[in-house]
Amino acid sequence: MPSNGELSIVNPPKSQKLAYPICTFTYVIAPLKSNKASTLKQFISWAITGGQQYAKPLQFYPLPKLVRTADRAMVRKIHS
Repeated sequence: MPSNGELSIVNPPKSQKLAYPICTFTYVIAPLKSNKASTLKQFISWAITGGQQYAKPLQFYPLPKLVRTADRAMVRKIHS
């Protein structure tokens, strides 16, 4: 995963017969300083953990572990 966080997945493997050939991540743009930091961190943390259960029913692919790890590191930077 690049240090700038930019990832794109193009041309999925042939084993994924129904995969759309162009996809990328959906990003969250959040301030690092907010008077609602606690609530913001709680929501984003849920989205990258428990919220992942809703990915497949909505035709999204759950986030890979590498990405969730990077996400948790970014969430820790949010403060009041």
